[in-house]
Amino acid sequence: METHIVHLWKDAMNRNGSAGNLLCLRRRLEWRDIAVTVREVAVGEAVELSDCDLLYLGAGAPYENPSLLSALAEAAPALRSYVEDGGAFLAVCEGMELMGKSVTLPGGQVIPGAGAADFTTVYKDRRAGNLVFSRGRARMAAFENHAGRIALGHAVQPLGEVRVGSGNGEGNGVGLRYRNFYGCPAYSLLPLNPELADEILLSALERRCGGLELAALDDHLEDMARQRLLRRVDKEA
Repeated sequence: METHIVHLWKDAMNRNGSAGNLLCLRRRLEWRDIAVTVREVAVGEAVELSDCDLLYLGAGAPYENPSLLSALAEAAPALRSYVEDGGAFLAVCEGMELMGKSVTLPGGQVIPGAGAADFTTVYKDRRAGNLVFSRGRARMAAFENHAGRIALGHAVQPLGEVRVGSGNGEGNGVGLRYRNFYGCPAYSLLPLNPELADEILLSALERRCGGLELAALDDHLEDMARQRLLRRVDKEA
């Protein structure tokens, strides 16, 4: 088995170490002896997703980049089709914002999004700091640094429930999930939360093969790092 990952617009959307999420996904496949290829798609290149098992889009400064916004408009039908077909997709921070219906900038300008899921973003004051959220019984941690307020629409669920931090800024949710599209306003999402990384990987692998189980990995270092952050946050609360 070989897993095909597409890294969308890496040349423009690779800010603040957000590609660490993709590295985490890749390593967790390789550690299980699952072959991985990563195909990078630059701004201006055709977005071909027919062989894509997992799509990744990172953080950047898209609203200052007319070429990227043109590429977004051109790729929007393919991105919507991919998501509706159940394609696995992780987008973080501004990458997530681009996949909604629209983004309203501080001056009031409205940027059309890809419309891959029913949500909107409105820019207000910037929030930065540790983010703690729950998914079921799990406490997850990340670092947020964003100004967008995310309002979720029909059939879109929050990725988790905020415990510390701002999250989406609308209600108590953080991020979103629609079908197998995962979005989060935090850069450092997956290295501290390996169970979420595996959930995304399973959504990719099961779409092609079905009935798969991922072999367990030794995540004690990841767990130690997360627990250390959670203890610090709890102490500061």
